[in-house]
Amino acid sequence: KMDNDYIFSPFLRRITWISLPLLVAIGIVVSLIIIPNKGEGCSTKERLLLAIDNVTMKFNKVYPFDIYLATLSYYQEQSYIHELDRQLESFRFGIAPKNDSIEEHYILIIGEAARYDHFHLNGYSRPTSPILDTTSNLYSLHHCYSQANLTHNSVNLLLTRANLFNRERAFQEKSILEAFAEAGYQTAWLSCQTLMDFEKRIAQSADFHYEQVSGLSAKVQLDSVLPYQSEMLFTNHPSHKSFYLLHPMGSHLKYDQRYPADYEHFVPSVTESDGYAVLSVGNKNRIINAYDNTILYTDYVIGRCIDVLRQQKGCRALLYISDHGENLFDDERNLSVHGSYEGTVHEAHVPCFIWLSDEFKNAYPDKVAALEANLNKQIQSDVIFYSLADMGSLDEIVSPSKSLFSTSLTEQDSIRMMTGNGKVKIVLP
Repeated sequence: KMDNDYIFSPFLRRITWISLPLLVAIGIVVSLIIIPNKGEGCSTKERLLLAIDNVTMKFNKVYPFDIYLATLSYYQEQSYIHELDRQLESFRFGIAPKNDSIEEHYILIIGEAARYDHFHLNGYSRPTSPILDTTSNLYSLHHCYSQANLTHNSVNLLLTRANLFNRERAFQEKSILEAFAEAGYQTAWLSCQTLMDFEKRIAQSADFHYEQVSGLSAKVQLDSVLPYQSEMLFTNHPSHKSFYLLHPMGSHLKYDQRYPADYEHFVPSVTESDGYAVLSVGNKNRIINAYDNTILYTDYVIGRCIDVLRQQKGCRALLYISDHGENLFDDERNLSVHGSYEGTVHEAHVPCFIWLSDEFKNAYPDKVAALEANLNKQIQSDVIFYSLADMGSLDEIVSPSKSLFSTSLTEQDSIRMMTGNGKVKIVLP
């Protein structure tokens, strides 16, 4: 904890507390004056509410007013989520437990800030995916798009039957991990990211839960711990059916902290001493070099997870999809990282890989044929829940029009995405 005087002197604090209410009051009065031109027939109460909304919008990103708005919004959201969590305790998908002796092992990896077009496997000129390039039984979806450019929005929509047109469903129903648990699978949530409340509830419901808590500013935080943890679970807690969810740090800032020194293949890259100030268009080449190093390491982590599954028996499959992409000063707007209010195709277009064992391919030739036919379809991440359900033959919750393993998969005519300000925008017509 720091003394308040370290940030603001007593004089500045008094000025802030006096000027802020005055600024808000003046804004509301001005808004009340101009509102009649926009909404005739409004009552006094309606005009006042419109004025307050107008002021709130104007000062949404102005310090220190934004702090109060963000705090209020946070506590309102937490209260809402906790109430829904209580209602979720009795929720069931209605899936009959699998009592057969067939071995099945599935891994879902939710990547972080990875771009489709920075994997060599997807046509990138640099050798960023040497392992995946030579992996047999691996399929890459070429036109898969995220529904949101921030993790806390994207993950909600990935793991549930919610979508951009029904976001509330993410908090009204349980997740795909819990669906597999209902079917009798051993489940695990293994993460290198600090859990958000939505994720925390799901992780705590799993049979096993591992969280490497180091935060975004950790000096080094390597995702290789996740396939290692998976391997330990398979070894020490064997089960004939399992579903493990892995959530690595992937390509999240700071890029240089996401891979070990021997993966610094593309140079010169950014270093620890650069700090966040390095994020400028003048350092574009170094930033892209560091980013591509994170992709190279992600290739290794995915490859290790596939190796872990190869060591198991029965039907095995792995699905990797990034939560969103990343901006790398791609056009005249010079946007970087993710979460932009504009919403870009670089944030939306994400890598999605599926690896299948020979046993899976032999057991479900029709599903594999459908997957191969769907690789070039334009889709969004709302297909992931249903595709995983179809992968595990959880037929009670499979929707053929939303499954990558179905010949009835419906292609998206346009791509929409929730941007950093919570608004839904079309990024591809």
